[in-house]
Amino acid sequence: MPNTVNKQSIIALSIALLVLVSALGFTIQSLVKAYSTPTEQASSPINLAATKVNNTGKGPEVMGITDINTSCTDAKDYLKRIAIFTPEVVVRFGTEQKTVSATRILSCQLSLTQTEVNAEGCMEYSLSIDDNCIERLLTTSYRFAEPAESVRNPTTGKSVETRISDEIVNYSLLADQITDAFQKNTRYATVTSRYALIRSPELNAPSIKDSPNTDGSIANRYIEFDGSRQLMFLWTSGKYEKFRISGAFPEYNPIGMFEILNKSPLAWSSTANKWMPYWQAFAYDKKQRAMLGIHALVYWYPGLKKTGTKKIFEPETNIGIPRSTGCLRLTVADAKKVFEWSKVGDIVVVHD
Repeated sequence: MPNTVNKQSIIALSIALLVLVSALGFTIQSLVKAYSTPTEQASSPINLAATKVNNTGKGPEVMGITDINTSCTDAKDYLKRIAIFTPEVVVRFGTEQKTVSATRILSCQLSLTQTEVNAEGCMEYSLSIDDNCIERLLTTSYRFAEPAESVRNPTTGKSVETRISDEIVNYSLLADQITDAFQKNTRYATVTSRYALIRSPELNAPSIKDSPNTDGSIANRYIEFDGSRQLMFLWTSGKYEKFRISGAFPEYNPIGMFEILNKSPLAWSSTANKWMPYWQAFAYDKKQRAMLGIHALVYWYPGLKKTGTKKIFEPETNIGIPRSTGCLRLTVADAKKVFEWSKVGDIVVVHD
């Protein structure tokens, strides 16, 4: 009898120990899991379908992220996947559209420096970029369009022109955007302004319309020049091709209806002492006692001589800027196209 009791006691004790060890092991495992791995909420991927990217003029806001414990890796991965970091972004200007490369941003060693997400679910100042890259982007991305606006970089004390090559943007808004970004966070300024340029509908909306003022009914074929926007349109059977040019200063803009009087692959200006490739005369200015014409950007020789060994070319950065006292200048390539398209007698319409 005692032996039986002892056996039963041993069995009961063994079972109790097994239960205790099992429970203890489960508890330890739970504790280890709880302290060695992030919570499910923190490590779960961000729901891209529930997010959207907005711009309020203060930089990109990543809306829809409610997980304030999102890890740095998850956040950085997400930022790489949203539209600001796509290699190419399609930008629409009225009926036109063009593809803008965002590789400059990607090549600047962007890094996540702050992962906090505020109560509204917006990441704030989440990217950093070195000062040299800021300077490089500002001096290469914002130029070559008129009217020029300037903003001051308080870090360097330099003024930077906010001009965009081949694109029409609202310059005053862009200048305000960059200035505001510099004041709030100088390292974040370039990312903010570049994002606004590529993605913000407000900034991408043309500040002035980019379509012709006439409707193509003046003649079957004619040339239209818009002095206020420095644009030329070649009309053929109701359809047009557009060119950005360098026209006359407003006080010299020869407003009216003219026609192509004569053409020459190369002409010499005795008043300016410069050569004018792809010359097409369309009017005579009595006050200046000079012919006005459509031609390519001019060139000359040292000392404004008629001949020489080294040509000096007018810079293409003049395109889009009024620079003449009546002539209409295009790039050499565009002037060649217009020269080959036009005929003596074609109508030329010039307006503000």
